[in-house]
Amino acid sequence: VGLFGGVFNQSEQDQFIIHTVSSPVGQQTHTTLSDGTRVWLNSNSLIEVVKLSESERRIRLRGEAYLDVAKDASRPFVVETENMVVTVLGTEFNVNTYGKLQSVVLVNGKVQVTDRQEGTNYELTPGNRFEMDVETGDKTIRNVDTENFISWTNGYLKFESIPLKQVILQLQDYYGIV
Repeated sequence: VGLFGGVFNQSEQDQFIIHTVSSPVGQQTHTTLSDGTRVWLNSNSLIEVVKLSESERRIRLRGEAYLDVAKDASRPFVVETENMVVTVLGTEFNVNTYGKLQSVVLVNGKVQVTDRQEGTNYELTPGNRFEMDVETGDKTIRNVDTENFISWTNGYLKFESIPLKQVILQLQDYYGIV
């Protein structure tokens, strides 16, 4: 059974390997995947690294992760969350699945975000933040200061010109407060 409760099917030809990396509440974890992709996990986050074939790289995420994806045009990199699928070839971005307001912030490159319920695709360019309210289904794309969303990877939290409500949500996520 996987991160989202599904059962993984395996045929004899598939090499089916799952590795789990997690970060406890109040701490962060940094790791490098076998393809050279660097992943920072924020507090109370978990990824499952799934290898099904040589044609694709895929992880499943719960929580928040910043990824610096190794370029490989022949093998797309896919990040699955409960509500979104993010597909990239080589880029830097942050995915946040804490709470009802989930987001993808693109730092460099280009990503495509797919709403798992509707199947709708959204393309982001650097500086864009895709937000999805999982309760209402509302989605927006806006330009942001990416440092506000990735500073945690450098050991601090930056809150410049963002609403107090956003600051409180980020602190709650980091310290695991519900």
